[in-house]
Amino acid sequence: MPLGFTENFEKVRASFFFILFIPYSWAALSQTREEVLESIKRSTFSNKNIYLFCRGTTSKPGLIAGHFNLKDTNITHVGVGYTENNSFCIFNVSDLKGYDNALLIDSVNSFIASPDVYYFSIWEYKTTGRKMQRMKRILKSYPGRKIVFDVSFSLNNDDTLYCSEFCATVLNSIGLGTCHFTPVKKKLNDRLFVTILKREELIYYPVDFFRATNYFRLTKEFKIDK
Repeated sequence: MPLGFTENFEKVRASFFFILFIPYSWAALSQTREEVLESIKRSTFSNKNIYLFCRGTTSKPGLIAGHFNLKDTNITHVGVGYTENNSFCIFNVSDLKGYDNALLIDSVNSFIASPDVYYFSIWEYKTTGRKMQRMKRILKSYPGRKIVFDVSFSLNNDDTLYCSEFCATVLNSIGLGTCHFTPVKKKLNDRLFVTILKREELIYYPVDFFRATNYFRLTKEFKIDK
Protein backbone atom coordinates (compact mmCIF):
# COMPACT_ATOMS: atom_id res chain seq x y z
CA MET A 1 0.00 0.00 0.00
CA PRO A 2 1.52 3.37 -1.00
CA LEU A 3 2.81 5.60 1.75
CA GLY A 4 0.14 8.02 2.91
CA PHE A 5 -2.68 6.10 1.19
CA THR A 6 -4.58 5.42 4.42
CA GLU A 7 -4.31 9.04 5.54
CA ASN A 8 -5.51 10.38 2.17
CA PHE A 9 -8.31 7.82 2.02
CA GLU A 10 -9.59 8.92 5.43
CA LYS A 11 -9.53 12.57 4.32
CA VAL A 12 -11.50 11.73 1.17
CA ARG A 13 -14.00 9.64 3.13
CA ALA A 14 -14.44 12.39 5.72
CA SER A 15 -15.04 14.94 2.96
CA PHE A 16 -17.57 12.64 1.31
CA PHE A 17 -19.57 12.20 4.51
CA PHE A 18 -19.39 15.95 5.19
CA ILE A 19 -20.81 16.74 1.73
CA LEU A 20 -23.42 14.02 2.14
CA PHE A 21 -24.41 15.32 5.57
CA ILE A 22 -25.00 18.96 4.55
CA PRO A 23 -28.43 18.60 2.88
CA TYR A 24 -29.69 16.33 5.67
CA SER A 25 -28.51 18.67 8.44
CA TRP A 26 -30.15 21.60 6.62
CA ALA A 27 -33.37 19.63 6.21
CA ALA A 28 -33.32 18.70 9.89
CA LEU A 29 -33.38 22.39 10.76
CA SER A 30 -36.55 23.05 8.76
CA GLN A 31 -39.54 24.33 10.70
CA THR A 32 -43.17 25.16 10.09
CA ARG A 33 -44.25 28.79 9.91
CA GLU A 34 -45.85 28.44 13.32
CA GLU A 35 -42.57 27.19 14.78
CA VAL A 36 -40.66 30.04 13.16
CA LEU A 37 -43.07 32.61 14.61
CA GLU A 38 -42.88 30.98 18.04
CA SER A 39 -39.07 30.95 17.93
CA ILE A 40 -39.00 34.67 17.12
CA LYS A 41 -41.56 35.38 19.83
CA ARG A 42 -39.31 33.70 22.41
CA SER A 43 -36.23 35.61 21.23
CA THR A 44 -34.99 38.99 22.42
CA PHE A 45 -34.41 41.81 19.94
CA SER A 46 -33.26 45.33 20.73
CA ASN A 47 -35.43 48.34 19.88
CA LYS A 48 -32.18 50.28 19.45
CA ASN A 49 -30.98 48.22 16.50
CA ILE A 50 -31.67 48.23 12.77
CA TYR A 51 -32.83 44.98 11.21
CA LEU A 52 -32.87 43.56 7.69
CA PHE A 53 -35.39 40.82 6.93
CA CYS A 54 -34.74 38.38 4.10
CA ARG A 55 -36.88 35.72 2.53
CA GLY A 56 -36.43 33.22 -0.24
CA THR A 57 -39.19 32.02 -2.55
CA THR A 58 -39.54 29.34 -5.17
CA SER A 59 -41.38 31.64 -7.60
CA LYS A 60 -39.86 32.52 -10.97
CA PRO A 61 -39.20 36.20 -10.06
CA GLY A 62 -37.49 34.99 -6.91
CA LEU A 63 -35.25 32.59 -8.80
CA ILE A 64 -34.26 35.35 -11.22
CA ALA A 65 -33.44 37.66 -8.31
CA GLY A 66 -31.23 34.96 -6.81
CA HIS A 67 -29.19 34.88 -10.03
CA PHE A 68 -27.89 38.38 -9.31
CA ASN A 69 -26.97 37.97 -5.64
CA LEU A 70 -23.50 38.63 -4.26
CA LYS A 71 -23.19 35.58 -2.00
CA ASP A 72 -26.48 34.29 -0.61
CA THR A 73 -28.48 32.33 -3.18
CA ASN A 74 -31.38 31.79 -0.75
CA ILE A 75 -32.36 35.45 -0.49
CA THR A 76 -34.81 36.73 -3.12
CA HIS A 77 -36.43 39.63 -1.22
CA VAL A 78 -35.31 42.03 1.51
CA GLY A 79 -36.97 44.54 3.83
CA VAL A 80 -35.71 46.91 6.51
CA GLY A 81 -37.21 47.80 9.87
CA TYR A 82 -37.16 47.74 13.63
CA THR A 83 -38.85 46.23 16.65
CA GLU A 84 -41.47 48.18 18.57
CA ASN A 85 -43.79 46.98 21.33
CA ASN A 86 -42.31 43.48 21.04
CA SER A 87 -43.12 43.14 17.33
CA PHE A 88 -41.32 43.92 14.08
CA CYS A 89 -42.27 46.58 11.55
CA ILE A 90 -40.88 45.47 8.19
CA PHE A 91 -40.86 48.08 5.42
CA ASN A 92 -40.39 46.56 1.99
CA VAL A 93 -41.07 47.30 -1.67
CA SER A 94 -42.73 44.47 -3.52
CA ASP A 95 -44.33 43.83 -6.91
CA LEU A 96 -47.60 42.40 -5.61
CA LYS A 97 -50.81 42.48 -7.59
CA GLY A 98 -53.85 44.19 -6.12
CA TYR A 99 -51.98 46.90 -4.20
CA ASP A 100 -52.09 50.61 -5.04
CA ASN A 101 -48.67 51.17 -3.49
CA ALA A 102 -45.56 48.99 -3.85
CA LEU A 103 -44.53 49.87 -0.28
CA LEU A 104 -45.68 47.32 2.28
CA ILE A 105 -45.39 47.41 6.06
CA ASP A 106 -45.35 43.80 7.25
CA SER A 107 -45.16 41.86 10.45
CA VAL A 108 -43.00 38.72 10.40
CA ASN A 109 -46.20 36.72 10.00
CA SER A 110 -47.31 38.55 6.85
CA PHE A 111 -43.74 38.78 5.50
CA ILE A 112 -43.41 34.98 5.34
CA ALA A 113 -47.10 34.16 4.78
CA SER A 114 -46.87 33.26 1.09
CA PRO A 115 -46.84 29.47 0.51
CA ASP A 116 -43.77 29.70 -1.73
CA VAL A 117 -41.54 31.17 1.02
CA TYR A 118 -39.00 28.53 2.03
CA TYR A 119 -36.30 30.67 3.67
CA PHE A 120 -36.27 33.49 6.25
CA SER A 121 -33.42 35.28 8.01
CA ILE A 122 -32.95 38.34 10.23
CA TRP A 123 -29.81 40.49 10.20
CA GLU A 124 -28.92 43.06 12.86
CA TYR A 125 -26.96 46.31 12.92
CA LYS A 126 -26.18 47.85 16.31
CA THR A 127 -26.52 51.62 16.24
CA THR A 128 -27.20 54.64 18.44
CA GLY A 129 -30.57 55.92 19.61
CA ARG A 130 -30.18 59.03 17.46
CA LYS A 131 -29.56 57.01 14.29
CA MET A 132 -32.47 54.75 15.17
CA GLN A 133 -34.86 57.67 15.51
CA ARG A 134 -33.63 59.07 12.21
CA MET A 135 -34.32 55.77 10.46
CA LYS A 136 -37.83 55.63 11.92
CA ARG A 137 -38.56 59.14 10.65
CA ILE A 138 -37.30 58.23 7.19
CA LEU A 139 -39.28 54.99 7.03
CA LYS A 140 -42.48 56.59 8.33
CA SER A 141 -42.25 59.23 5.60
CA TYR A 142 -42.65 56.62 2.85
CA PRO A 143 -46.32 55.61 3.37
CA GLY A 144 -47.31 59.15 2.36
CA ARG A 145 -45.57 58.71 -0.99
CA LYS A 146 -46.70 56.83 -4.08
CA ILE A 147 -44.07 54.10 -4.44
CA VAL A 148 -44.00 52.25 -7.75
CA PHE A 149 -42.12 48.98 -8.19
CA ASP A 150 -39.21 49.44 -10.59
CA VAL A 151 -39.56 46.62 -13.12
CA SER A 152 -36.64 47.99 -15.14
CA PHE A 153 -34.25 47.97 -12.13
CA SER A 154 -32.97 51.46 -12.84
CA LEU A 155 -31.41 53.81 -10.31
CA ASN A 156 -32.05 57.44 -9.40
CA ASN A 157 -35.69 57.54 -10.48
CA ASP A 158 -37.22 58.93 -7.27
CA ASP A 159 -40.15 56.90 -5.94
CA THR A 160 -39.80 54.09 -8.48
CA LEU A 161 -37.87 51.50 -6.50
CA TYR A 162 -37.18 47.79 -6.10
CA CYS A 163 -36.69 46.02 -2.78
CA SER A 164 -32.91 46.20 -2.29
CA GLU A 165 -32.67 49.69 -3.77
CA PHE A 166 -35.23 50.87 -1.22
CA CYS A 167 -33.34 49.30 1.70
CA ALA A 168 -29.96 50.63 0.57
CA THR A 169 -31.42 54.10 0.03
CA VAL A 170 -32.91 54.16 3.52
CA LEU A 171 -29.70 52.93 5.16
CA ASN A 172 -27.52 55.38 3.24
CA SER A 173 -29.87 58.22 4.20
CA ILE A 174 -29.39 57.52 7.91
CA GLY A 175 -25.66 58.17 7.77
CA LEU A 176 -24.13 55.09 9.36
CA GLY A 177 -20.55 56.33 9.18
CA THR A 178 -18.36 54.02 7.11
CA CYS A 179 -21.33 51.70 6.50
CA HIS A 180 -22.33 52.97 3.06
CA PHE A 181 -23.70 50.84 0.25
CA THR A 182 -22.96 51.28 -3.43
CA PRO A 183 -24.50 49.54 -6.46
CA VAL A 184 -22.60 46.88 -8.34
CA LYS A 185 -22.04 46.49 -12.07
CA LYS A 186 -22.77 43.21 -13.85
CA LYS A 187 -22.27 42.28 -17.47
CA LEU A 188 -25.38 40.49 -18.77
CA ASN A 189 -24.21 37.41 -20.63
CA ASP A 190 -27.62 35.74 -20.71
CA ARG A 191 -29.65 36.93 -23.71
CA LEU A 192 -32.87 36.43 -21.75
CA PHE A 193 -31.85 39.11 -19.22
CA VAL A 194 -30.61 41.39 -22.01
CA THR A 195 -34.02 41.11 -23.69
CA ILE A 196 -35.99 41.69 -20.48
CA LEU A 197 -33.88 44.55 -19.15
CA LYS A 198 -33.06 46.04 -22.57
CA ARG A 199 -29.38 46.58 -21.79
CA GLU A 200 -26.06 44.76 -21.92
CA GLU A 201 -24.94 45.83 -18.44
CA LEU A 202 -26.83 46.19 -15.18
CA ILE A 203 -25.92 48.61 -12.38
CA TYR A 204 -27.99 47.62 -9.37
CA TYR A 205 -28.22 46.77 -5.67
CA PRO A 206 -28.25 42.97 -5.23
CA VAL A 207 -30.90 41.55 -2.91
CA ASP A 208 -28.09 40.63 -0.49
CA PHE A 209 -26.33 44.01 -1.00
CA PHE A 210 -25.48 44.21 2.71
CA ARG A 211 -23.29 41.10 2.43
CA ALA A 212 -20.66 43.29 0.74
CA THR A 213 -19.73 44.41 4.28
CA ASN A 214 -19.67 42.81 7.73
CA TYR A 215 -21.76 45.47 9.44
CA PHE A 216 -24.93 43.38 9.61
CA ARG A 217 -24.83 40.25 11.77
CA LEU A 218 -27.01 37.20 11.15
CA THR A 219 -29.22 36.66 14.20
CA LYS A 220 -31.89 34.23 12.96
CA GLU A 221 -32.11 31.86 10.04
CA PHE A 222 -34.83 29.36 9.14
CA LYS A 223 -35.74 26.88 6.45
CA ILE A 224 -39.53 26.81 6.29
CA ASP A 225 -41.54 23.69 5.58
CA LYS A 226 -44.19 23.81 2.90
